Amino acid sequence: MKWIIRLIGFVFVLVLVAVVSVFFLPADRIGVIAADQIRKATGRDVSITGVSMTLWPVLGVSADGLEVGNADWSEQGPMLTAENAAIGVDAMALLSGEIRITNIEATRPTIRLESRADGRASWVFTDASGEAQIETETAPAERTPQEVIIQKLQVTDATLIYDAEGADLVSYSGVDLSLDWPERLGAADIKATLRPAGTAVDVRATIGGFAGFITGQVQPIDVTITAGGGSASLKGRGSTAGDVAGQLALDMPSTDDFMAALSLPKPGLPSGLGQSVDMQTELTLTADRRLSLRELRADLGGNA
Repeated sequence: MKWIIRLIGFVFVLVLVAVVSVFFLPADRIGVIAADQIRKATGRDVSITGVSMTLWPVLGVSADGLEVGNADWSEQGPMLTAENAAIGVDAMALLSGEIRITNIEATRPTIRLESRADGRASWVFTDASGEAQIETETAPAERTPQEVIIQKLQVTDATLIYDAEGADLVSYSGVDLSLDWPERLGAADIKATLRPAGTAVDVRATIGGFAGFITGQVQPIDVTITAGGGSASLKGRGSTAGDVAGQLALDMPSTDDFMAALSLPKPGLPSGLGQSVDMQTELTLTADRRLSLRELRADLGGNA
């Protein structure tokens, strides 16, 4: 029994020393680790400046500046810049060599997204090495690379710029965005609020297999857009390449109000012919923009 107690005490001391050593890592060292792991996970250049240490409620760093580079073919500058950001990591996971980022928060960032006609998209990290791990002098060369896990992302008052080849540049300001992704191979919940015309447009989405989705795989999606007193929802499957299939539902008491909230031209449809819309259909949209609507049922304000 005495030896058991001593063994437990020894293990406790080891854990205590390990935890204290993590807490006393220099702030700039934490910043370097965070930047290095994000770089290895995304394949993009990462810069974190003005770093200070935080111990509560999570172990991590606050930074006066955060910059994540864009795809090497992009001409739009960095993919993400933020004037201040906070990055938190799971201390216990860190002790075992796993980089589990519990949260990333960014205030007033600029997010630049770009897509090309050949299917390339700046948010698809296909050039990542996947070698994110804690580097130590004693780490064996054959050690299996550890992946970075980002559980939560919170962006406030962002500027979102989207440049699709062959289309007009789209830019929104005052965007709030949150990502809740507890398990890397699981689903992610996304919430966003945009104000393209001054009034709030709310987007709620659940994407199954989010890790595969951001690399172009087709995954289950459930998306609802609420604007101008109406809503549009899609439940089915989709990919970042533009392939979408599922049940589309439109509930718009006023199509003019819905379109105006999206900063799009008001259609000005007459009563009984689309001034209001209640519609359900099976939608299929391919990446080369072939659209099919099946089993369509619509009430256009009295005419069905």
